[in-house]
Amino acid sequence: MSPRRLTVLTVVLFFAAGSFARGAEVSVQSAAGRVTVTRGDLTLVFDADGNGFISSAARGGNVVCSANAAGGVFAALAMPEGQAAPFAPLAAAPIRGKPAVTSIAARKVGDDVHIDIAGTLSFAGAGDWPFSVRATVAASGPLLIASLELAPPENRRNLYLTEWGIAVPLALKFHPSPTVKVQMDRTTAAAILPRVGPEAPEVRRLTAEQDHTAVWGPILWTLAGVRQSSPTSFQVWEAWDKPHPPFILQWHNVHPGWMAVADSTSAVVGAMPGIAGIAPAEIYVDSQAKVLRMCFVSPYCRPVDLSGTSGALSGGPVYVMIEPSTQETLDPANWRDPRKRPALAGIAQTVAQLKPVTCSLPRQRAELARLPEDPPCSIDDEQFASHEPARMDQIPIWIDVHCPAGAEPLPITRGVPLARGILTDAARAALLDSDGRPVPLAARPVAFWPDKSIKWLLLDFQVRPKAPALLKYTLTIQNPPQQTGARPLAVESPGQVAVDTGKLKMTLVNRDGALLMSAGLDINGDGTVADDETIIREAGDILSCVFSHIQDTEQYASGTWLDPGQRDPGAARITELRIEEQSPLRAVVLVRADLRHKLLASTIDQKHRPTTGTPVSLRLHFHTGSSMVRIQHTFMFAGDVRYDFLRQLGIRLPLPVAPGQQISAGLDGTTSVVPRQEECGLLQEDPETALLWNGAQIARQGRCADGWLDVSGQQWGVTVGVPRMRHMFPQEIHVDAGGIWTHFYPPHVPPMDVRRYALKYGDGESTSVGWGTAFGALRTHEAFWYFHAGTQQQASGAAAVRAMLNPPLPRLRPRYVADTRVVGPVAEHGAPTSDAHMDAVLLHLPRMHRHNRDYWRWFGFWDYGDEIQVYNAYRQCWAKDDGRYGWYNNEPVRDYNYHLAFLMTGNRRMWESALAMSYHVFEVDVRHASPQPFMSPAPTLSRAGYNNSTTSGIDICGHRHNCQHWSDGYFGHRVGSPPGFRLAYYQTGDPVLHEYIRRIIAAGMKTRRSQYMSADGDEAVLWAMIMAHEMTCEQQYLDRITAYAKLQVDFARANNHYPAARASWDWATNTPGAPPDDPRGDLWIWSFGGHIALIEIANLYGDKALDEMICNWTRALEGLGPDRKRQTAWSNNIGACPMLAHYFHSTGDKAALEWFAQRLKGFHNRIPADAPTTDLPCNVMADTFPAYTPHDGYGWVYTTPTFWYVGIPAWQGALRAHAPKQK
Repeated sequence: MSPRRLTVLTVVLFFAAGSFARGAEVSVQSAAGRVTVTRGDLTLVFDADGNGFISSAARGGNVVCSANAAGGVFAALAMPEGQAAPFAPLAAAPIRGKPAVTSIAARKVGDDVHIDIAGTLSFAGAGDWPFSVRATVAASGPLLIASLELAPPENRRNLYLTEWGIAVPLALKFHPSPTVKVQMDRTTAAAILPRVGPEAPEVRRLTAEQDHTAVWGPILWTLAGVRQSSPTSFQVWEAWDKPHPPFILQWHNVHPGWMAVADSTSAVVGAMPGIAGIAPAEIYVDSQAKVLRMCFVSPYCRPVDLSGTSGALSGGPVYVMIEPSTQETLDPANWRDPRKRPALAGIAQTVAQLKPVTCSLPRQRAELARLPEDPPCSIDDEQFASHEPARMDQIPIWIDVHCPAGAEPLPITRGVPLARGILTDAARAALLDSDGRPVPLAARPVAFWPDKSIKWLLLDFQVRPKAPALLKYTLTIQNPPQQTGARPLAVESPGQVAVDTGKLKMTLVNRDGALLMSAGLDINGDGTVADDETIIREAGDILSCVFSHIQDTEQYASGTWLDPGQRDPGAARITELRIEEQSPLRAVVLVRADLRHKLLASTIDQKHRPTTGTPVSLRLHFHTGSSMVRIQHTFMFAGDVRYDFLRQLGIRLPLPVAPGQQISAGLDGTTSVVPRQEECGLLQEDPETALLWNGAQIARQGRCADGWLDVSGQQWGVTVGVPRMRHMFPQEIHVDAGGIWTHFYPPHVPPMDVRRYALKYGDGESTSVGWGTAFGALRTHEAFWYFHAGTQQQASGAAAVRAMLNPPLPRLRPRYVADTRVVGPVAEHGAPTSDAHMDAVLLHLPRMHRHNRDYWRWFGFWDYGDEIQVYNAYRQCWAKDDGRYGWYNNEPVRDYNYHLAFLMTGNRRMWESALAMSYHVFEVDVRHASPQPFMSPAPTLSRAGYNNSTTSGIDICGHRHNCQHWSDGYFGHRVGSPPGFRLAYYQTGDPVLHEYIRRIIAAGMKTRRSQYMSADGDEAVLWAMIMAHEMTCEQQYLDRITAYAKLQVDFARANNHYPAARASWDWATNTPGAPPDDPRGDLWIWSFGGHIALIEIANLYGDKALDEMICNWTRALEGLGPDRKRQTAWSNNIGACPMLAHYFHSTGDKAALEWFAQRLKGFHNRIPADAPTTDLPCNVMADTFPAYTPHDGYGWVYTTPTFWYVGIPAWQGALRAHAPKQK
């Protein structure tokens, strides 16, 4: 054994109800390299087959542990070629140490037994590293304390430790390979994963081997664990297999540090109490290898650079307990019931009392900081909350500014709804401040009423608050129109756009396909930008997209910090540079690029994919008198999900290095300052971990990046801001010698893995097009560049950017919005005539989902903006990994619900949810590649090729709800239904959304006879036509609306008042594609937005025949039609609210009140007594388990509440319309 001090890992084992049993006599027998220790009815064997640890363990006649190749001491190294970039995944394959035991000895010391094991770990290319294990079985308690000693070589240069720990071999009963013919055996082993908050752990069934012969059969798991990835972040997780992305079942802060693997007879518990103190660390089960691993270095965490260590590395104690188990132990619901709670539940208290684990590896310390709180959700003003009728020509606008911006103007772009007939000329709109003074305004219409008066007016203006304040402006109608003679901000010439805001000059040039940028700042405030005030002199390399092409995808383990693939950067070729929008106050410059890769998607047949590489759109927003640039970056994923892994995505501000520059950045509300010498970055790694790094060192570690970083010198500086860094993690602001990178996917996290979660069809998944993939998904991110004078204005730069990271939100009085009828005949929340319970429902559902979003961290690059559907209150978990369950994917028109709720309440959180969901729907759920490839199902990744594709439905069809946004085989129109999406555009005027709307309309106009079920697709196209007509007033769209409505009216007259669920309308030619049929007596298909589209048409265009059809349809559903049958299908209960609201508003028939009450009984509308009745603070939501979330099957938390919810404002409007008139 080497005389050097060795690595020490301490292990403690409890046995036979160990943590509760008294001590017993411990005996030992040693013979020929084999040691047998007996304690009560427990027998332990140590020999060479144990690889330095237990080779077998039995309790009575029940064998619990049995030696295998994966058990015992384990470690793995990486030796990358050349200099490894700091904090980045290593371009190397793992080198696993091969254990060999050289000696085992035991001796009795008092009442205890000590065991000494010696051996080596042999690493190819790195030699043999001696190890020893010293173990003591204590008689005073069922304890085995062991230390693992590992001797790294003296020269540790270029050696990275990627795994290190000890594994317990398991002989539990695992489920056999889950083929379609195998019956589920509920007595087999499961991972028991404790969580923070819920009493019940996650219990995930394990299989000994995945079936690779068929795509049918139950979905079981082979990997599951608890990972403390940083002092402030843990994940409870599972995975189908190593090459498949894991599901994070819970993100939170500090884990209790234990998990178990149990079958119906025995449980093996691994514990690392105080695990946050040695993070990163992990415990996980690998049921194919049949081991429970306890890791001081996890393969799923950043590798340890051993060159930064010296002397011994030590750790311990970790604990293993062997306990009795029954089949009831495997039912998570029993853990919540004091009468049924299994004995194993007591482990949690035992672990909490144990000595905390320690480790001498370099570890970063971090305090668990509080999250930043949201701005106020509501406007605190009696006039805002008033329910008095509103004036239509004097429109108050409230703007809450919660961050001081100093002298920098804050740009506002906001859509305002107008009543029919109020305004036909946008030039007549004027804006006054609280003192009645005119405010510079640029206004343009974005939607029209059928009489061509303006329905939504987009306002551009600026505010200049000096402190947080609630500002009040008034939009008025003036005569004559205002005159605008301001010079344009941007000037376009061939291959170039030049922008001059008065404070900032920026020129963008397309030179032979390369994008070049130059910029100058009015530093001295004289109103001009002189040559010596130039900051950037025509620099390039602005766009970046890098993939890693990993050929051996069947062996590449998802989520690890190794990247054995071939680097595949995209060479940017500019395809478009132009001014997209311009007014006297704002200009938007559009840059489109195609980033061409050598390997990206090369494994997909060219006929099944587009000819482009990675399409990227860049929009730069400039504002008069401002040196702030808002950036929108949109990219499309166009890789083969089997082989192409995103490694880096973002933009670079080519900022030169200058003497005396310093970098400041905010993390957890505290500003840190470092000199600009080496590379530096502010990284939001996961929702609970943020790093500020400088060179190869972590300067600070915390929980939440503040979203800004500043580089300043004596003469000038730039602050870069990234909104929603935590919500859309991982993101990073990164400074290198060439400038400041804004990484929307950073190079300092593991490669992005969008492979399918399992090679099986999950519960209820559609097989229509095989397997959906992420190919064709879009994602838009935002950033800000704020140019300012030197270090003396560094603080003002940070303040200005912070103001835009959580920008002012203009809001209108809900009663005013209701009176305009832009969303139909509705009533605002809290109206005196409204149903109080339905008003409470309107607020409760968004609040409940927001609480769950924050608690369960429904965040991330692809996930932010969506919500999960099904909650199981008995198991206290969301169906996140259950086939067709999982993410909503906008079914049905869920973003429309949020937009209605915001307009009727003015609640800021509802607006943020609405906008995020609208973006998510079109970008992530709908598909945009043409051809759009689909993956053929296969039981192995290499066989699951892209063998079919379509060019139909692009930009409007999407994949339905699923545990991955893209995995379900359904590909149809209902996902892209745009009633809420159009409201997102009307309220923001966002050019990204405007492009998407144009694409939706174009897709609708190309739609031939509907596929699948007609109403299932017709509702999306019908809404697209409604949207197109109100945006353009063009007759071609109105013709399609009226023709389709007439078809339904005529069909209903001949079919007991039921419209055609299969209309077979050909939207491209505006003619019948086939005779309509299927007069359904239920609302299931219509509830995806079809019935509310027909109601919208009846209200918007005054279509009396359609109005009559809808009323007769409603009566028929209630048993008053020609067939005299009340239709009791469950979908008629959940989908009834919009129909009943329209019927009652149109007819005043009080029978609707009784029908409403009856239908309400079939809709799960109960609000739990312990549900909060106010908007909770962010930290309360993040830390407090929302135990009030109800379980009622197809109830609150599945798609059904959205069917009903969409009608609540209209029902309240009907109640107001027919309320007794007050004298």
